[in-house]
Amino acid sequence: MFSQLQAASASEVEALEASLPDKIMEIDGRLSQLAGLSLADAEAKFAAAVDAAKPATNETVAATLTYVRAPPASARPRARRRDGGDRRFSRRFARARSRGRRPTKRESLLGTEAAACILNLRKIERFIVLHVPKVEDGNNFGVAIQMEVNKMVGEQGKTLKGLVDALPNYYKERAGAWKEVAAKTSTETTKSKSEGEDSETKDGAASKTAKSGASSSSKTTTSSSPPNADAVAHLVALDVHWYFALCFTLESVRDAYIACGDCLEKNKQKLAMPRGEGGNAMSMF
Repeated sequence: MFSQLQAASASEVEALEASLPDKIMEIDGRLSQLAGLSLADAEAKFAAAVDAAKPATNETVAATLTYVRAPPASARPRARRRDGGDRRFSRRFARARSRGRRPTKRESLLGTEAAACILNLRKIERFIVLHVPKVEDGNNFGVAIQMEVNKMVGEQGKTLKGLVDALPNYYKERAGAWKEVAAKTSTETTKSKSEGEDSETKDGAASKTAKSGASSSSKTTTSSSPPNADAVAHLVALDVHWYFALCFTLESVRDAYIACGDCLEKNKQKLAMPRGEGGNAMSMF
Protein backbone atom coordinates (compact mmCIF):
# COMPACT_ATOMS: atom_id res chain seq x y z
CA MET A 1 0.00 0.00 0.00
CA PHE A 2 2.67 2.52 1.05
CA SER A 3 4.85 1.69 -1.95
CA GLN A 4 1.91 2.66 -4.17
CA LEU A 5 1.45 5.91 -2.25
CA GLN A 6 5.17 6.54 -2.60
CA ALA A 7 5.04 6.07 -6.38
CA ALA A 8 1.93 8.24 -6.71
CA SER A 9 3.52 10.99 -4.62
CA ALA A 10 6.66 10.89 -6.78
CA SER A 11 4.54 11.34 -9.91
CA GLU A 12 2.73 14.30 -8.36
CA VAL A 13 5.99 16.04 -7.53
CA GLU A 14 7.41 15.34 -10.99
CA ALA A 15 4.39 17.00 -12.59
CA LEU A 16 4.58 19.92 -10.16
CA GLU A 17 8.27 20.51 -10.81
CA ALA A 18 7.71 20.46 -14.58
CA SER A 19 5.00 23.12 -14.26
CA LEU A 20 6.89 25.50 -11.98
CA PRO A 21 8.72 27.67 -14.58
CA ASP A 22 5.50 28.58 -16.41
CA LYS A 23 3.64 29.01 -13.13
CA ILE A 24 6.29 31.36 -11.73
CA MET A 25 6.47 33.46 -14.88
CA GLU A 26 2.69 33.85 -15.05
CA ILE A 27 2.60 35.11 -11.47
CA ASP A 28 5.60 37.34 -12.14
CA GLY A 29 3.84 38.84 -15.16
CA ARG A 30 0.76 39.63 -13.10
CA LEU A 31 2.91 41.27 -10.44
CA SER A 32 4.48 43.49 -13.10
CA GLN A 33 1.00 44.64 -14.10
CA LEU A 34 0.01 45.34 -10.50
CA ALA A 35 3.23 47.29 -9.88
CA GLY A 36 2.14 49.76 -12.55
CA LEU A 37 -0.28 51.33 -10.05
CA SER A 38 1.66 53.51 -7.61
CA LEU A 39 0.50 54.41 -4.13
CA ALA A 40 -0.49 57.93 -5.16
CA ASP A 41 -2.28 56.67 -8.27
CA ALA A 42 -4.13 54.06 -6.23
CA GLU A 43 -5.34 56.64 -3.71
CA ALA A 44 -6.55 58.98 -6.46
CA LYS A 45 -8.26 56.21 -8.41
CA PHE A 46 -10.01 54.69 -5.40
CA ALA A 47 -11.13 58.08 -4.03
CA ALA A 48 -12.67 59.05 -7.38
CA ALA A 49 -14.71 55.85 -7.39
CA VAL A 50 -16.40 56.50 -4.02
CA ASP A 51 -20.02 57.65 -4.41
CA ALA A 52 -22.00 57.72 -1.19
CA ALA A 53 -25.28 57.47 -3.10
CA LYS A 54 -24.19 54.36 -5.02
CA PRO A 55 -22.70 51.62 -2.82
CA ALA A 56 -20.26 49.54 -4.85
CA THR A 57 -17.26 47.28 -4.44
CA ASN A 58 -13.80 48.41 -5.40
CA GLU A 59 -13.42 46.62 -8.74
CA THR A 60 -9.64 46.91 -8.83
CA VAL A 61 -9.11 45.38 -5.39
CA ALA A 62 -11.82 42.76 -5.96
CA ALA A 63 -10.22 41.69 -9.26
CA THR A 64 -6.81 41.48 -7.59
CA LEU A 65 -8.25 39.41 -4.76
CA THR A 66 -9.82 37.07 -7.32
CA TYR A 67 -6.50 36.60 -9.08
CA VAL A 68 -4.56 36.01 -5.86
CA ARG A 69 -6.97 33.17 -5.22
CA ALA A 70 -7.24 32.09 -8.88
CA PRO A 71 -4.45 30.72 -11.09
CA PRO A 72 -4.45 30.64 -14.89
CA ALA A 73 -5.36 27.32 -16.49
CA SER A 74 -1.85 26.73 -17.79
CA ALA A 75 -0.53 26.76 -14.21
CA ARG A 76 -1.91 23.30 -13.57
CA PRO A 77 0.76 20.60 -13.15
CA ARG A 78 1.55 18.73 -16.36
CA ALA A 79 3.19 15.43 -17.02
CA ARG A 80 6.94 15.72 -17.14
CA ARG A 81 8.66 15.19 -20.48
CA ARG A 82 10.83 12.13 -20.25
CA ASP A 83 13.14 13.35 -23.03
CA GLY A 84 14.02 16.44 -21.04
CA GLY A 85 13.89 15.15 -17.48
CA ASP A 86 17.44 16.21 -16.60
CA ARG A 87 17.14 19.86 -17.57
CA ARG A 88 18.05 22.31 -14.84
CA PHE A 89 15.32 24.32 -13.14
CA SER A 90 17.05 27.56 -14.11
CA ARG A 91 17.06 26.61 -17.80
CA ARG A 92 13.33 25.87 -17.81
CA PHE A 93 12.75 29.11 -15.92
CA ALA A 94 14.67 31.06 -18.58
CA ARG A 95 12.66 29.48 -21.38
CA ALA A 96 9.40 30.37 -19.66
CA ARG A 97 10.58 33.98 -19.29
CA SER A 98 11.45 34.20 -22.98
CA ARG A 99 7.87 33.25 -23.92
CA GLY A 100 6.60 36.21 -21.86
CA ARG A 101 3.09 34.73 -21.42
CA ARG A 102 0.53 36.67 -19.41
CA PRO A 103 -2.73 35.35 -17.87
CA THR A 104 -6.01 36.39 -19.47
CA LYS A 105 -9.09 37.63 -17.61
CA ARG A 106 -10.95 34.40 -18.36
CA GLU A 107 -8.10 32.26 -17.08
CA SER A 108 -8.04 34.17 -13.80
CA LEU A 109 -11.38 32.63 -12.87
CA LEU A 110 -10.02 29.08 -12.63
CA GLY A 111 -8.95 27.50 -9.35
CA THR A 112 -7.37 29.18 -6.30
CA GLU A 113 -3.78 30.44 -6.65
CA ALA A 114 -2.65 30.94 -3.08
CA ALA A 115 -4.59 27.94 -1.78
CA ALA A 116 -3.28 25.83 -4.68
CA CYS A 117 0.27 26.78 -3.71
CA ILE A 118 -0.33 25.56 -0.17
CA LEU A 119 -1.65 22.25 -1.48
CA ASN A 120 1.33 21.92 -3.82
CA LEU A 121 3.73 22.47 -0.94
CA ARG A 122 1.88 19.76 0.95
CA LYS A 123 2.57 17.42 -1.97
CA ILE A 124 6.29 18.04 -1.54
CA GLU A 125 6.05 17.42 2.20
CA ARG A 126 4.15 14.19 1.60
CA PHE A 127 6.73 13.07 -0.97
CA ILE A 128 9.57 13.63 1.49
CA VAL A 129 7.82 11.82 4.35
CA LEU A 130 7.05 8.80 2.17
CA HIS A 131 10.71 8.58 1.13
CA VAL A 132 12.16 8.65 4.65
CA PRO A 133 13.92 5.28 5.08
CA LYS A 134 13.59 2.97 8.06
CA VAL A 135 15.43 3.98 11.21
CA GLU A 136 19.04 2.76 11.31
CA ASP A 137 22.15 3.53 13.31
CA GLY A 138 24.35 5.67 11.05
CA ASN A 139 24.29 6.78 7.44
CA ASN A 140 21.60 9.36 8.21
CA PHE A 141 23.10 12.38 6.44
CA GLY A 142 20.54 12.09 3.65
CA VAL A 143 17.73 11.80 6.20
CA ALA A 144 18.90 15.03 7.83
CA ILE A 145 18.64 16.73 4.43
CA GLN A 146 15.10 15.39 4.07
CA MET A 147 14.12 16.82 7.46
CA GLU A 148 15.64 20.24 6.72
CA VAL A 149 13.93 20.53 3.35
CA ASN A 150 10.63 19.32 4.82
CA LYS A 151 10.92 21.96 7.57
CA MET A 152 11.58 24.73 5.05
CA VAL A 153 8.65 23.71 2.84
CA GLY A 154 6.38 23.44 5.88
CA GLU A 155 7.29 26.93 7.07
CA GLN A 156 6.57 28.36 3.62
CA GLY A 157 3.16 26.68 3.63
CA LYS A 158 2.36 27.93 7.13
CA THR A 159 3.18 31.52 6.16
CA LEU A 160 0.99 31.34 3.06
CA LYS A 161 -1.90 29.79 4.99
CA GLY A 162 -1.87 32.73 7.39
CA LEU A 163 -2.09 35.15 4.45
CA VAL A 164 -4.92 33.18 2.83
CA ASP A 165 -6.89 32.96 6.07
CA ALA A 166 -6.82 36.77 6.31
CA LEU A 167 -8.27 37.41 2.84
CA PRO A 168 -11.98 37.32 3.83
CA ASN A 169 -11.30 40.12 6.32
CA TYR A 170 -11.16 42.60 3.45
CA TYR A 171 -14.89 42.41 2.79
CA LYS A 172 -15.72 42.54 6.49
CA GLU A 173 -13.55 45.59 7.10
CA ARG A 174 -14.78 47.38 3.98
CA ALA A 175 -18.43 46.75 4.87
CA GLY A 176 -17.85 48.41 8.24
CA ALA A 177 -16.05 51.37 6.67
CA TRP A 178 -18.73 51.79 4.01
CA LYS A 179 -21.46 52.22 6.62
CA GLU A 180 -19.88 55.52 7.63
CA VAL A 181 -19.80 56.73 4.03
CA ALA A 182 -23.08 55.55 2.52
CA ALA A 183 -26.03 57.93 2.43
CA LYS A 184 -28.33 57.45 5.40
CA THR A 185 -31.87 56.17 4.79
CA SER A 186 -34.85 56.11 7.12
CA THR A 187 -38.36 54.70 6.80
CA GLU A 188 -41.38 56.23 8.51
CA THR A 189 -44.59 54.19 8.76
CA THR A 190 -47.99 55.66 9.72
CA LYS A 191 -50.95 53.49 10.73
CA SER A 192 -54.55 54.55 11.37
CA LYS A 193 -57.69 52.71 12.41
CA SER A 194 -61.33 53.87 12.34
CA GLU A 195 -64.47 52.35 13.81
CA GLY A 196 -68.12 53.34 13.38
CA GLU A 197 -71.71 52.16 13.73
CA ASP A 198 -74.75 52.65 11.47
CA SER A 199 -78.34 52.52 12.89
CA GLU A 200 -81.57 52.13 10.95
CA THR A 201 -85.24 51.26 11.60
CA LYS A 202 -87.19 48.96 9.32
CA ASP A 203 -90.80 47.85 9.91
CA GLY A 204 -90.64 49.25 13.39
CA ALA A 205 -87.47 47.29 14.31
CA ALA A 206 -84.15 48.98 14.97
CA SER A 207 -80.90 47.46 13.66
CA LYS A 208 -77.23 48.42 13.99
CA THR A 209 -74.27 47.66 11.70
CA ALA A 210 -70.70 47.97 12.95
CA LYS A 211 -67.99 49.24 10.58
CA SER A 212 -64.24 49.35 11.03
CA GLY A 213 -61.25 50.03 8.81
CA ALA A 214 -57.47 50.31 8.98
CA SER A 215 -54.86 51.87 6.76
CA SER A 216 -51.11 52.28 6.78
CA SER A 217 -48.56 54.22 4.79
CA SER A 218 -44.77 54.33 4.74
CA LYS A 219 -42.26 56.90 3.63
CA THR A 220 -38.57 56.35 2.95
CA THR A 221 -36.22 59.29 3.09
CA THR A 222 -32.55 59.46 2.09
CA SER A 223 -30.24 62.10 3.51
CA SER A 224 -28.26 64.06 0.94
CA SER A 225 -25.67 65.57 3.22
CA PRO A 226 -22.06 65.01 2.09
CA PRO A 227 -20.28 62.08 3.77
CA ASN A 228 -17.73 62.69 6.49
CA ALA A 229 -14.37 63.41 4.85
CA ASP A 230 -12.48 61.26 7.34
CA ALA A 231 -14.82 58.33 6.70
CA VAL A 232 -14.13 58.57 2.97
CA ALA A 233 -10.40 58.82 3.62
CA HIS A 234 -10.59 55.74 5.82
CA LEU A 235 -12.41 53.75 3.13
CA VAL A 236 -9.87 54.75 0.49
CA ALA A 237 -6.94 53.99 2.81
CA LEU A 238 -8.44 50.57 3.50
CA ASP A 239 -8.69 49.79 -0.22
CA VAL A 240 -5.12 50.97 -0.81
CA HIS A 241 -3.84 48.90 2.12
CA TRP A 242 -5.50 45.73 0.87
CA TYR A 243 -4.43 46.30 -2.73
CA PHE A 244 -0.76 46.29 -1.78
CA ALA A 245 -1.31 43.54 0.81
CA LEU A 246 -2.67 41.37 -2.00
CA CYS A 247 0.38 42.20 -4.11
CA PHE A 248 2.55 41.03 -1.22
CA THR A 249 0.54 37.81 -0.90
CA LEU A 250 1.02 37.10 -4.60
CA GLU A 251 4.75 37.82 -4.26
CA SER A 252 4.87 35.35 -1.37
CA VAL A 253 3.25 32.68 -3.54
CA ARG A 254 5.78 33.26 -6.31
CA ASP A 255 8.75 33.29 -3.91
CA ALA A 256 7.54 30.09 -2.23
CA TYR A 257 7.48 28.33 -5.60
CA ILE A 258 10.97 29.64 -6.43
CA ALA A 259 12.49 28.65 -3.08
CA CYS A 260 10.89 25.22 -2.91
CA GLY A 261 11.44 24.44 -6.60
CA ASP A 262 15.10 25.39 -6.42
CA CYS A 263 15.65 23.42 -3.21
CA LEU A 264 13.80 20.43 -4.64
CA GLU A 265 16.01 20.30 -7.71
CA LYS A 266 19.27 20.81 -5.85
CA ASN A 267 18.50 18.02 -3.38
CA LYS A 268 16.28 15.69 -5.42
CA GLN A 269 18.62 12.71 -5.27
CA LYS A 270 18.98 12.87 -1.49
CA LEU A 271 15.26 13.46 -1.04
CA ALA A 272 14.34 10.41 -3.13
CA MET A 273 17.25 8.18 -2.07
CA PRO A 274 18.70 9.50 1.21
CA ARG A 275 20.98 6.44 1.61
CA GLY A 276 21.93 6.02 -2.02
CA GLU A 277 20.85 3.53 -4.65
CA GLY A 278 20.84 0.58 -2.30
CA GLY A 279 19.05 2.30 0.53
CA ASN A 280 15.80 3.15 -1.24
CA ALA A 281 14.44 1.26 -4.21
CA MET A 282 12.01 4.02 -5.21
CA SER A 283 13.38 6.81 -7.35
CA MET A 284 11.70 10.07 -8.16
CA PHE A 285 13.34 10.22 -11.58
